[in-house]
Amino acid sequence: MAKIAFICLTFHWPPLGGAWIDEKEVLSRLSKIHDVTLIVPDYQKFSPRGKIDGNMPFKIIKIPFNTFTFNFFNVSRRVAKTVKEINPDYVVFGEGGILKPYIINALKDYPLILRFYSTSVWCFDQNYFPDGKPCNNTLRDNFIKCVKCAVKIGIVNRNLNRFQEFLGSIGFLPTYLSSLKNCYRNSRAIIVYNEDIRSSLISFNKNVLVIPGGVDCRKFYPKGNENTGKVRIVMSGRGDDPAKGFHILRNACNELLDLKEKFDLNVTWCHSKPPEFEKYIHIINWINYNELPSFYQDADLCVIPSIWPEPFGIAAVEAMACGKPVIASNIGGLKKIVENGKTGYLFEPGNCSELAEKLRILILDKKLRDEMGRNGRIKVEREYNWEVIMDRYYYPLFQL
Repeated sequence: MAKIAFICLTFHWPPLGGAWIDEKEVLSRLSKIHDVTLIVPDYQKFSPRGKIDGNMPFKIIKIPFNTFTFNFFNVSRRVAKTVKEINPDYVVFGEGGILKPYIINALKDYPLILRFYSTSVWCFDQNYFPDGKPCNNTLRDNFIKCVKCAVKIGIVNRNLNRFQEFLGSIGFLPTYLSSLKNCYRNSRAIIVYNEDIRSSLISFNKNVLVIPGGVDCRKFYPKGNENTGKVRIVMSGRGDDPAKGFHILRNACNELLDLKEKFDLNVTWCHSKPPEFEKYIHIINWINYNELPSFYQDADLCVIPSIWPEPFGIAAVEAMACGKPVIASNIGGLKKIVENGKTGYLFEPGNCSELAEKLRILILDKKLRDEMGRNGRIKVEREYNWEVIMDRYYYPLFQL
């Protein structure tokens, strides 16, 4: 039995995204054979970090912070002190935002594994998507431009959570970039979701592992759909996030006016108040994770129209586990999950007409939807079932 300290600066439950689902699933399974402790800040000024409802099957240590103490000096010092008290065999660092390099460098004497859940390992905002459009710049390319972007995110866009991290990490100083590079070098291994992310880190750490996310196939499974009326199209996730591409899906659906009586579109919404849309569009408030399987099970097909490079694409895996075909942007992790023409379709990111064409095919062909749904379930059971992921990747990492 190994002693594992897992650090996450943003963990909360119920989750607002796939990263925390991934962390919870992995830690729950590791805790069956190892001594696992999650270390998380207890500070909910701008985000629910440390707010955990219900019991977890692993130990949790919450470190209290406030607006004045949540900065690189105090967080790195107190996390390092907690890790020292645990005296672990392994340290794993999960979601960490902008503060991560200081903590990782403070723990460089431990066998530390860095787990990335985002694509943007060289971005203050962690998504390469400022102002509602993709950005090709990185901290390594033009540091000053990234600093200006971070300031704009805080002051203009009012993302106070990210802005506090930026200020608290003194990210505006050039030394921040040096610290970031060192934290990648100081990690024993780095885990990422796809080859694109791996290629951006391999020059700093040769041990970059590509490990996909997973799904609990006992919770997400095909269920008889009694729908005999309109085809039910779903888009799960943050529909109000421009990076997720809801506007692309909406425009594509509006190209199918001749089929408007044959389908409905159901979209989950997260933060903002939704405006009025066409009658076929139904906005659904954020769904509790435990209720998510039924959202897919009641659907006929799922669309993921992201226009930013999704690091993985957990929604695609969840929908496929429930036996649903998926139409997704040919971008990021999605392009490996969805097999074009077999488990669904891939389309050029942002191409409304191509998406409309794929939608038309599946709206009109139930037999093909069912066939693709079956193929998707088979692929998930073979490649993305959590038990497979753990046996293939995680358990071997923590052998003493």
